[in-house]
Amino acid sequence: MLADVPFDIISTFITLVRHLQARISWTQPHDAINPPATLPLNIQNFLRDATDQDHDTVELLWKALMWIAWEVTDTQNCRNDHRADHLLLLFLKFGPTNGVAFHDFFPPHRTCIDPKCIQGERHTKNSRYLS
Repeated sequence: MLADVPFDIISTFITLVRHLQARISWTQPHDAINPPATLPLNIQNFLRDATDQDHDTVELLWKALMWIAWEVTDTQNCRNDHRADHLLLLFLKFGPTNGVAFHDFFPPHRTCIDPKCIQGERHTKNSRYLS
């Protein structure tokens, strides 16, 4: 139950999801703007390890907090968070075994490569900025 999860765990969970938002976005269709219904397994496992919670609690946290955690689109704000050192330690400790890095390199935007997408219009509904 969410009421049993300490506030510091909830706060860490939200901060980690916001930090990983661009990475999580890459698992969705190129034009999706909402959080995914479920997190990729490696992200779930990383969040489980980093928050010291079980898998069911991580799923519960995601279901309850995904809209709040997804609000920040400028992940740079999370990287400049006063807890960045703490986050870095979590990524160093639990990231490698789950295939999750503190920083990922992505192109500045995603564009649909399907020929059915409208061509010639940049950054329309068929593409979106991720940075």
